[in-house]
Amino acid sequence: MTSLRRSALLGLVFLILTPLFAFGQRQAPFDHHGGPGGPGGPGGHGGPCGPPDPVMGLAGRILHDLDLSDAQKGQIHALIQTHVDNDLKPLIQDFGEARHELENRVWNPAASEKDIAEAADALSQASLALERGRHRLAADLLGVLSKSQQRSFHEMLAAARPPTPPGPPEDAPEGGR
Repeated sequence: MTSLRRSALLGLVFLILTPLFAFGQRQAPFDHHGGPGGPGGPGGHGGPCGPPDPVMGLAGRILHDLDLSDAQKGQIHALIQTHVDNDLKPLIQDFGEARHELENRVWNPAASEKDIAEAADALSQASLALERGRHRLAADLLGVLSKSQQRSFHEMLAAARPPTPPGPPEDAPEGGR
């Protein structure tokens, strides 16, 4: 893989997985307490203006929109909690640390291209491990759904679009000044 492609891929991964850094502050999926800007509210995880849920991604919104029984919701909550506690939490931590190390090297004028490539490779490996953990969670969650619900879920997921990334902050310095 060329350096440019790897950088583009890592940038995309970073953009998609940035919400994982807020993992410690999130509430359980389907828990929509709190006001605007909180989980489930505008600007919060899973809200219409915010990023997808850090563990569930776009699937969290879709599962919430499915007609699930109370028993299914309970099973989903339990599975998510089990995977987070036993599998995903350390993977998210490793990903965050690898991302931080790459960021430090990118902004270090003394870092060589090799230093950056090594950190990018470490981030790629951490990302792969995290996505494998999320895949195991996905397999377990899909097992809770009926065949009809699975079909609806996959149709909705195929049609879903990730949130548009934000532009520069309003107070960002303008170029050339």
